[in-house]
Amino acid sequence: MRTTAVGAVALVILASGGEVGPDRPEHAASHVATAYGDRLVIGHRGDEAGAHTENTIASMRSAVAAGAGAVEFDVRVTADDDFVVMHDSALGRTTTCGGRVRAKTLGWIRTNCRGRHHREPIPALTDVLDWARPSGVSLLVELKEAPGWDADRTREVVDAIEDRGLELRAQFLSFETDLLALVEQVAPGMQTLLIISGSRTPDLAVGRFDGVTIDPDEATPGLVDQLHRLDMTVYGRTSNRPADWETFWQAGVDGFLTDRPGAAADALPHTTGSHR
Repeated sequence: MRTTAVGAVALVILASGGEVGPDRPEHAASHVATAYGDRLVIGHRGDEAGAHTENTIASMRSAVAAGAGAVEFDVRVTADDDFVVMHDSALGRTTTCGGRVRAKTLGWIRTNCRGRHHREPIPALTDVLDWARPSGVSLLVELKEAPGWDADRTREVVDAIEDRGLELRAQFLSFETDLLALVEQVAPGMQTLLIISGSRTPDLAVGRFDGVTIDPDEATPGLVDQLHRLDMTVYGRTSNRPADWETFWQAGVDGFLTDRPGAAADALPHTTGSHR
């Protein structure tokens, strides 16, 4: 769902640091955040501190138990044009297998591969969605660039989310503007967030996508307020440093990603999660 601001005007606003102009409706962080009424601690690929292999259901379950209100996970296309939850383009770092994800079928990966830490099953996208449906957790679905992403594949991911009634608890994010544009094309009602990194600035997302993730050195109250006035969601990018969590909170972000959701939920007041 695109923001309603005109991109060219927003670019000038963000570059100049000036006022946004006429009052806009009060910012609603997103379908995800407003569903739970507060700012989110988001488990990045689950809960690294829980000693489970990243991007496994065990890791995500641990994140929720530790206090996360949402989990982020990565989706890649397999050789048979199905979807596996995996960050890397190769299997070797996080699983007991080798080879490229795109060269293996989903069935082969699920049959032959296990997580490095505790031999956890490697989940398909549908496995994670089936787990999330009764759990109440919100989802940040990161689409990873690879040959095979097109409108049809994107529609299949959206359908899987909608078939389980999770569309109000899910957001898409990516480094790739073309992947987020595909989501906007096939499902304009879904939330899309651009990961801001390197020389990019949040201006790139204004008028195109629904939000951004930003680094702690970019997280100022002025910038976050400007983006909120454009009805954009603002999350802090992954950090495991308490000082960064505090920076994000003082800036007024809608949540932030971390590998240590338990420590983050304990360190900061008024976070949204399971509240142990």
